[in-house]
Amino acid sequence: MRPTFSCLRCGATWRPLTDVGPIRCGVCRSPYWDIEPLKARKKVTAKAKSLKEAVKMVKISSKDLAGIVGVNRTYVSSILNGKRHPTQRLAMDIANVLEVEFDSVFRMV
Repeated sequence: MRPTFSCLRCGATWRPLTDVGPIRCGVCRSPYWDIEPLKARKKVTAKAKSLKEAVKMVKISSKDLAGIVGVNRTYVSSILNGKRHPTQRLAMDIANVLEVEFDSVFRMV
């Protein structure tokens, strides 16, 4: 029996005709049927004070942190100051570099 797939965009469910997974949704025709829409994703916000303390404890500059996680220094600085919101993956990378728990320096809204 073939597995049932569900589109995260339109909610349609179907069973494909072949054993290979679907390329797009059979109803809305979206090639992104298995990715949550941006509106449904939760926003990550930094707990600025805790994040700055973690950076100071590790004794790393925003320039070095930016180089390690692969983003621009000004973007990291904006995250540290609470002006920008990182993606969930970037927030997890930052928490891993700082060797702290994700929940202690970021919040899902």
